[in-house]
Amino acid sequence: MDIETIDIKGIEIPISISIKTKNKTEIFIINGEKLLNDLNTALKDLWDNFFYFILKNCNKDVIFVHNLGNFDGFFIYKALSNRFKPEEISCLIDNHNKFIQITLSIEKLKIVFKDSSLAFARLRAKDRIFPVSLNDLCNILSLPGKTNSYNPEYHKISLFNNEQLLQEFKNYSLQDSFALFDCISKLQEMYLRDYQVDICSILSTSTLSLKIFRSKYLKVNIPILKRRDDNFIRNSYFGGATDYYQLKATNIFYYDVNSLYPFAMCKPMPYEFIRKFTLKEGDNFNLDNFFGFLKVEVNCPSLASIVLLLLQKQ
Repeated sequence: MDIETIDIKGIEIPISISIKTKNKTEIFIINGEKLLNDLNTALKDLWDNFFYFILKNCNKDVIFVHNLGNFDGFFIYKALSNRFKPEEISCLIDNHNKFIQITLSIEKLKIVFKDSSLAFARLRAKDRIFPVSLNDLCNILSLPGKTNSYNPEYHKISLFNNEQLLQEFKNYSLQDSFALFDCISKLQEMYLRDYQVDICSILSTSTLSLKIFRSKYLKVNIPILKRRDDNFIRNSYFGGATDYYQLKATNIFYYDVNSLYPFAMCKPMPYEFIRKFTLKEGDNFNLDNFFGFLKVEVNCPSLASIVLLLLQKQ
């Protein structure tokens, strides 16, 4: 789906919502007369028509939105919040406060609006699913892409006074949804065929690559720690002291170690609880032959006992 807006007194107002599914194509245009006389009612009618369509036709579907991460996501989230209960709406955002997905759940009905990220060319765009422009992606996949160029007149309220221009605008509004649907469909076919991965289930290039790795190349299951064992091991990871040193040296060699973390990940790692035991006095426990994590309780003798022992050794 895609949303187009116009400028009214410096505020962007959504005036068209286009959506393309496998079996249906729809475009919803705001009422031009109501837009001038009763903006809130005009917007409500626009979104009501759109929501009626998706509730009827898109149950348990993922709707890829052309620009969800930017203002399209705010328009959708606001419209959902005005119509549905707070507990029926949830969202996932990144650390730049951009929408990754918005979910509408009503009893057995569930619709997910997901960011296609096809229009992103900004910071961290590489973390999204397909970090290229829509036209570039169409070229990569040998698809037609956009055929009509943007007309600045589409962004003005006078659009509704010109029937020919309005029709051109409708055609322009539909083309992004058509191009996006064609791209997603072809990519879905490719990833299912080659890697058995459903792109509707991913959120970023990293999750996509991990799913491909696990389905295509991983020969053994990755051990997953139980919460109890995970909590046990995490107790041994903590920050150390921070000291400041004035560095000064002569005739030295400097070594830099790269990729230490990936190197460590290729080595054996304890991943399950073995046993619990109490080490009594006189027991022989050789740490040289032990591999794993230990949680120990050390009972230290009193200071007087230590002093007495030292005096006896003198």
